[in-house]
Amino acid sequence: VRVRVRVWCGVCAGSVACPSNPHRRLSSTPLDDGHARVLAEYLRNSPPLLRLSLISCGLTPHGVSALSDALGHNTVLDELSLDKNAVDVEGARALGQMLAINGTLKRVDLDNCVIGPDGARFIAEGLTRNGSLHVLTLGSNDIGGVGARAVAEAIPLNTTLKRIDLEENAIDEESGKVLLEALKANTSITQMFLYGNLLSNETRIAIRKTLNQEERKLKFDAYADTKPAKEIPLAGAKE
Repeated sequence: VRVRVRVWCGVCAGSVACPSNPHRRLSSTPLDDGHARVLAEYLRNSPPLLRLSLISCGLTPHGVSALSDALGHNTVLDELSLDKNAVDVEGARALGQMLAINGTLKRVDLDNCVIGPDGARFIAEGLTRNGSLHVLTLGSNDIGGVGARAVAEAIPLNTTLKRIDLEENAIDEESGKVLLEALKANTSITQMFLYGNLLSNETRIAIRKTLNQEERKLKFDAYADTKPAKEIPLAGAKE
């Protein structure tokens, strides 16, 4: 079986015929709004594609919105990576709406996507109605305390999320305490990445104790000026 995908980009032009490969990497391939719409139409029909990587593709909020709208109808894709694209608030709004109705995606990566606190709020709203997502990464998005609180409000309402990455988001001490209370009301999360934030040792220890009580794990750096290399989830934590 062969799947014909019509893709125009800065690297290749015209129609690209590719085998029915369940994993597709288009990372660093320039995709403007027109390209994104073409890809969106392909995804809307639920092709035999399980993982799609679009890291650093130059996607705009309009392009992300087109893809999100299509993924609301997709019933096959398991993992989507949009790291290092200009998702912004508009794209985050569309992604949140998609998460509220998509029942297939298990992992969404949104590191370094200029989401900000308002964008985090839209993503959090989607989480409250999502029943499939296991991993969500929101690192380096400057969501701050406002965004962290929005995520914290969603955590008790979501029963499928197992790992959430919030590293390097300028999350303050009070917001860290709000996350702590949220974790007490959620037993599904097994990993939370919080390094590079403004949390006190007291709050870090309290979060660790909460997770340990549920036989869960918390990952964060011990020193504010040291960021470890991206960690690979422990066995059983990554879906």
